[in-house]
Amino acid sequence: MPSSFQAPSSNASISSSYRRPNASRILLWSVFLLIVLGLTAPSAQAQGEGDYADLAALVTPGEEHRAMAEEAGEFNYQSTLWMIPGQPPAVSEGESVRQVILDGRYIREDLTGDIMGQPFSGIGISGYDRVSKQYRSIWIDSMGTGMLSFIGTPSEEDERTVVYQGDFVNPMTQQNEAIRSVYTTVSADEQHFFYYVTAPGSEERLQMKIIYWRKGSERPPAAKGEPAAE
Repeated sequence: MPSSFQAPSSNASISSSYRRPNASRILLWSVFLLIVLGLTAPSAQAQGEGDYADLAALVTPGEEHRAMAEEAGEFNYQSTLWMIPGQPPAVSEGESVRQVILDGRYIREDLTGDIMGQPFSGIGISGYDRVSKQYRSIWIDSMGTGMLSFIGTPSEEDERTVVYQGDFVNPMTQQNEAIRSVYTTVSADEQHFFYYVTAPGSEERLQMKIIYWRKGSERPPAAKGEPAAE
C-alpha cells in the first residue's frame, strides 16, 4: 500500500470520503451537460427548428422505452445454473421487482432469491440508447464486487429478442471471459433469459437460464420440471 495513503479515522469519515467524490462528479457532469445544451441551443436554432427537434427526440424516451415499461411490475423467477459442465444444475426460485425510473428512460430490477442454498440479491439497470441505437444494461449483485456491463442489439431472427455482449474476469481463473446473453420477451407477463460464457481456448457454453413470470399469472411450461444437464 502506498505510504501516502491514510485511512479515515472513523466510519463517518470513511462514508463521506467515498461518497463525496462520486456526488461531486455527478454534479459536475450535470452542470457540464446543461452548459453544452445551453451553448448549442442558439446554433441549433440558427440551423433550423428541425435540427433542434431531432436532438430533443434523441434524449427523450421512445417506442423501445415504452415496450420495456410494459414489463415493469412484480415477477417470480426460476433460475437454472450449470456451474460444472456435464453435472446436474442448481435450480432455485425467487422474486424480481421492476420499476420504471428517470421519467421512463430506464428499468430498474431488484432481484432476491438464493443460489445453491445461499441468499442472493442483485440490481440491474436497463435502457435503450437512442443515440447509438443500442440496448445497454449493467448488473451488480451480492455474490461479488464487480460490475457487469452489456451492450445489446435486436436479434435479426426474432424481433422479440435482444442479444447482449459483455465480458468479465472469472474470479476462479483470473482470466477474462466473454459473455453473451439472450433476452426474449414472450409476453409482458413472461420473459426468458439465457446466459452464455466463453473461456479462453474453450467453446461457448450455457451457464444460466432464468424464466420470469408475472405474479398472479400461470407458471409457464418453461419453468416446470427439472432441466437436463448441459
